[in-house]
Amino acid sequence: MTPLEPNTVLKYPPLVREMHDALRSLLFPKLPEQAGRTELMARLLGTGISEAMYVLSELHAALEKKEFVLYYQPQIDLATGEVLALANVPSYSPGDRRNLTGAQLRNRALTDTFEPGSTMKPIVTSLALETKRVRPDTVIPTAPGRLTIDGSTISDSHAHGDLTVEQVIQKSSNVGTAKMALMMQPREMWEIFTAVGLGRKPQIGFPGAVTGRLRPYKSWRRIEQVTMSYGYGLSASLFQLAQAYTIFATDG
Repeated sequence: MTPLEPNTVLKYPPLVREMHDALRSLLFPKLPEQAGRTELMARLLGTGISEAMYVLSELHAALEKKEFVLYYQPQIDLATGEVLALANVPSYSPGDRRNLTGAQLRNRALTDTFEPGSTMKPIVTSLALETKRVRPDTVIPTAPGRLTIDGSTISDSHAHGDLTVEQVIQKSSNVGTAKMALMMQPREMWEIFTAVGLGRKPQIGFPGAVTGRLRPYKSWRRIEQVTMSYGYGLSASLFQLAQAYTIFATDG
């Protein structure tokens, strides 16, 4: 997400406009009424509130375009891991609780889990690079686009042939990622997964934050090690995944 600048002009959905007006009255009662949202945002920069409003605005814009039924997003300081903003849409108005449901109260970025899929491939690839099993230009054969392991077959969307490690990520090759995973011991993969926060409850003190699912490495079969390398057979919350990806911004 692009950082906000003081001259940022945002088009707010109705709920965000209400937040804007409430924040104006609460935080800056002496701010002239004619001051626009740009000036208010400039005042908010550095307080953390601007990030929250920006995230919420983005979520509502996506919802209004009917791009998603549910949308939730954390924003994290890449240097410190600090949570700058976290929003869920659809949400609710605290002032109108007539049709409030339990589902609306859930902070889905922290309470809901999913199988992360191909977002795990960069983490496994970075481990292969870090342990010198491969280099970015190492060629990995992926033809014919399928790989059978202990009677189970995994496949790519279509055959790619020989791919460098860089191209494995670019093409999102399951076969290429699986072959890198098989270069490693299950314990190594488990250790990198737990090191980035998967399978562990986030230490943020928020009620309902989930641990996700990551089984002990001693019970992994080879096919399970392979499928976990491209994100199936484990689960995580969106917050855990966002936190895990900070390793790429801080050189590990």
